Amino acid sequence: MFNVTRTEFLLHVIALLTIAVLIAWDNPWIMGRI
Repeated sequence: MFNVTRTEFLLHVIALLTIAVLIAWDNPWIMGRI
């Protein structure tokens, strides 16, 4: 197990959410399903 601090974990979560939003933003079909 890696010793990941809360800040590093939050940064990774924010990065993943940002990528997910950008992908959804580029796909109107996905946006329509949400």
